[in-house]
Amino acid sequence: MNTISSKKNSVALQGDLSVVAPENLMQLVNQADLSGELRLNTTSNSAIFFIRSGKLVFGYLKNNPMKIGQRLIREE
Repeated sequence: MNTISSKKNSVALQGDLSVVAPENLMQLVNQADLSGELRLNTTSNSAIFFIRSGKLVFGYLKNNPMKIGQRLIREE
């Protein structure tokens, strides 16, 4: 489940976002000038983004088994 919340126990948006690309979701967050914590979960990884007034201030990827070089070669 993916969520964005503005308070610790308050969820403003949640659900299956598999049809929405992360960059489109971030664009929505920016345009709506949202603040809070965005959590994205997959079966193999999860990420947490902290957003203030629509701007990303910090991001954390919990498990990244693929090194950056491998990822760049794969996306060529």
